[in-house]
Amino acid sequence: PPASLHQRFEITTRSVDGFPVYEIAPKTGERKRILYLHGGAYVFQITSYHWGLIADMADRLGFGITVPIYPIAPEHDFHAMFG
Repeated sequence: PPASLHQRFEITTRSVDGFPVYEIAPKTGERKRILYLHGGAYVFQITSYHWGLIADMADRLGFGITVPIYPIAPEHDFHAMFG
């Protein structure tokens, strides 16, 4: 995530099968969550546009947002999605 998001939200990172999963939390203790899959047809990674949309959703809805960064082609095939 860009530095501007780090200033506005509590962001934690964990790794699942070697890929980062970001947790963006606008409010301490908020239990409602959104799973955000950025699209990109498994060939394009997340962009600054996506991070802006994630920030808007977190601000407007007040929910935590989970953002997995998943493997993309051509370095990985669909088998990598299943660990």
